[in-house]
Amino acid sequence: METAKERSTKTFKQITAGLSLRWETVQWEAVREMVRELIESLAIAAILTTFILLFVARSFVVDGSSMYPTLENRQRLLVEVISYRFREPKRGEIIVFNQEDHRRLIKRIIGLPNDMVEIRDRVVYINGSPLDEAFIAENAYSDYGPVFIPGGHYFVLGDNRNNSDDSRDSVGFLAKNLIIGRTVARFWPITKLSIFKIPESYRE
Repeated sequence: METAKERSTKTFKQITAGLSLRWETVQWEAVREMVRELIESLAIAAILTTFILLFVARSFVVDGSSMYPTLENRQRLLVEVISYRFREPKRGEIIVFNQEDHRRLIKRIIGLPNDMVEIRDRVVYINGSPLDEAFIAENAYSDYGPVFIPGGHYFVLGDNRNNSDDSRDSVGFLAKNLIIGRTVARFWPITKLSIFKIPESYRE
């Protein structure tokens, strides 16, 4: 009669034999193909991400409060860098640009080439017509202009009109070649996720 020890030994041998058989029948060619496809997919994703970040869109972190309440300090933005190669910037778009001291600033385009810009009695006028800017927190305290914007340049303001370094000060008229791109979305914090559109009052 088979003892308990013998039965246990027999069972162990059967299990190990089964595992050995399964190990030998593994489709190694299929595993190698799956691993190869995974590596290729990751490589393609990395290449596409790099291409997008270099040539299509970039991430930008808001520094300061000059665009409050539209944008707040440390929020993260997606800035597309390709459209201005094919068209001119539009009034009301939020842009990122380089300063001569290599700072990167973010402001809103108010005046286009050949526009006449004036701030009078806390209202911005473009070619004599007032802008309705209900979305900003407060209008500018100080009058400015009128000034004529030369060709190839733009007039930019921060939405926080009384706490912004913009075309009224050191920025001056902004040359197009200093513009990095157009802000299209805010992706952080996630609770503030949004797509930016030109306010109705700026549309021509």
